[in-house]
Amino acid sequence: MFRNRVSRKVELYLPALILGLLSGCHQPITISSQSDACQFLYDNPRINQAVLFYAPTPSRQALTLAVIKHESNFKAKARPVKSWLIQDWIPWRYYSTARGYAQVTDPTWSDFSRAQGGLVSRYALIDHIHFVNWYFDRHEKQLRSGDDFYEYYFLFHDGPTGYHQKKYRRSRPLHRFALRVAADAKRYQSQLSDCQAVLRWHSNWQQF
Repeated sequence: MFRNRVSRKVELYLPALILGLLSGCHQPITISSQSDACQFLYDNPRINQAVLFYAPTPSRQALTLAVIKHESNFKAKARPVKSWLIQDWIPWRYYSTARGYAQVTDPTWSDFSRAQGGLVSRYALIDHIHFVNWYFDRHEKQLRSGDDFYEYYFLFHDGPTGYHQKKYRRSRPLHRFALRVAADAKRYQSQLSDCQAVLRWHSNWQQF
């Protein structure tokens, strides 16, 4: 009985585990082509594989890339500094516990980690790609429209409770930031809609 449960759990997580182990936490990322989502994924085969695996539609792929781009610019240990002990060298305080590619807070990451049986790494890009899609799968029903990237970003930023509480008192800087995320996501969606076949062919030919 115990062996059967273990076997089923391994089968469930094996594809994601293989992606994580073989991609590594800090693979070099080519970011010079970020303006073109198709070229960016083509230039970064491991990201391409993970995005196609966890985000099956162009709209979700676009949202995933736009969120991570604006949250961290694809930097594994990105973390917003509130104040410095030595400017630009030694941080003193941070705005929150948010960190990593998707700027996830510690409590939210703990929820995600428990949901995945602990088989995730805090600084692995593939696990952050997984997280973004896991998060939206859980909470997107709160949105009125499935293609409103602007509202998607606020749901991601504020959390499911804060999303409704803060909706009518959003700050101007955050409003402008969300507009930039949404603009990139819309452009990426248009691009990705035209290159799905090429990206999937490219992904299938990459060696794990």
